[in-house]
Amino acid sequence: MICGLFMAFLTVSLGSCKKNDGPNESIVGIWKEPASPTGYVRSVVFKSDGTFLASFNYYAPDPSNNTTIEFDGRYSVKGDSLITGVTKIADKNKDGTTYPAVQPANHPLYEFATFRVNTNVLTINYTTYPADAPVATEVKFNRFTN
Repeated sequence: MICGLFMAFLTVSLGSCKKNDGPNESIVGIWKEPASPTGYVRSVVFKSDGTFLASFNYYAPDPSNNTTIEFDGRYSVKGDSLITGVTKIADKNKDGTTYPAVQPANHPLYEFATFRVNTNVLTINYTTYPADAPVATEVKFNRFTN
């Protein structure tokens, strides 16, 4: 009896320690940040194959200065940690001209990131470096559905 209880406890304990370093289904989808009055809008698509596409758009007062920066890369999830690695960056003008940027070697899109999904809101907490010191930063995206 005691041996059976111990085996059941051991099975449950080991099963709950399963390592997850692939895509988390809750994060898979198209996410868009609400429009900012400054004209800066971000979106990100997390795919089930562990890749992502992020787009940062700046809509300038003068539309000829509009620009989009696109980031392609891979991601994984470990618990609530979000690990991103950018593999390609492209800078696009309003007229569609693309200016390839430096090809990063797995540079993180969100550094030291954690995430949570509540209903249709994705919250990512990460670290930015606007000057000398790191700053805790939070971004919220809404799930985009057709």
